[in-house]
Amino acid sequence: MEAEAQVALVGCIQEHLDEATATKLNTVKERLECDQLHCVFQKMCERNQGTLEHSGNEFFTDAEKEAFRNAISACRETVLHA
Repeated sequence: MEAEAQVALVGCIQEHLDEATATKLNTVKERLECDQLHCVFQKMCERNQGTLEHSGNEFFTDAEKEAFRNAISACRETVLHA
């Protein structure tokens, strides 16, 4: 996925998260010293060689990961076909 599409996907995901999960995402953003939320996902992928699945365990609960999956599902078609 191109960087522009990744940034758009992260923006859409943020709009679909509940307040508690969005707040946690911002906390992780600060912890990883990121300026933008897109950076959070990049750094988590880098930590686990290209996947978010295991790296996310360090930062997010199962319920929060489920919220991300739901947001990604809601956003994927919109962003990829924009």
